[in-house]
Parts: sequence; structure tokens; C-alpha cells
Amino acid sequence: MTYIRSNFPPTGLEDLRVLLVDDNELTRRMMERVLRAFGITQICHASDGEEALETARLYFRPNVIITDWDMKPMNGLTFVSELRMTQPSSVNIPVVMVSARTGESAIRSAMDAGVDEYLTKPIDPTALYHVLAQVTGKMGLGQASVAPCAAAHP
Repeated sequence: MTYIRSNFPPTGLEDLRVLLVDDNELTRRMMERVLRAFGITQICHASDGEEALETARLYFRPNVIITDWDMKPMNGLTFVSELRMTQPSSVNIPVVMVSARTGESAIRSAMDAGVDEYLTKPIDPTALYHVLAQVTGKMGLGQASVAPCAAAHP
């Protein structure tokens, strides 16, 4: 069992609205615990790319997306490609892909699809923390106020 520290130094991550996309419920719950340890409370879940597209379009406006690659019926690569093509404003939303796939070709495929950062499973909480701070431009900015969350679907 991985112990998650809750005393990460503040970097302003508290105001993030995270769309967490993974078909494995246990993985989603573990990732949510990690995100909450960072002070992030606005977290919306989707179990595949199709649900994530609908969620981002209709219910929840994320300012960062964390997605798995291997999901059905729509995988993470297709989700990111569709998101970037169908929602022009999504180009400003950083996408972090987490996957068990390793190697340069996997990372290149993810980046070609529109992914901003790539982490391999199992996720190291410290690496995720630093990637989120980097892609959101919040590295070392101090605490930020929590913005109201858009209504998420049930």
C-alpha cells in the first residue's frame, strides 16, 4: 500500500478542476486520493473517452485532464484527439496521460494526439505533483483561492 503525504508544499493546485479519466474504478479512487492530498477538491470522473467528451462538453469545465490510455469503448488517444478537434477551447487545457505503456513510440503517439505530459504507471505522487504544477503554470506560485466548481453530472 502506498502512503500518500498530505503535506506537499502549496503551489496553487488547490483551485484546479480535474477531469480524471480511467476505466478502472480502483485506479480512479487511488488517483483521487493523491489529488486530494495535493489540496485539489474539484475532481470529476469519467470511465472512458466517450463519457469524458460528454462530461467536458456538457457538465464540467476542467482546467486539467488526467487520462489513461487503455480504455474501452474509446481509448485515451482517441479521446484526446476528439477533444482537440471538436472543442477548440480545449487546446488551452493541459492533458496528462498516465499509462502502463512505455517507450519512445508510445510517448510520441500520445504527444501527436495532443497530450501535454506523459507519466507511466504506477504513478509516483511526487512526479504527478510536479507535472501538474508545470503544465498549469503554477510551479511555486503559492496558495490560490478555490474557484466555484461547475455542476458535474450525477
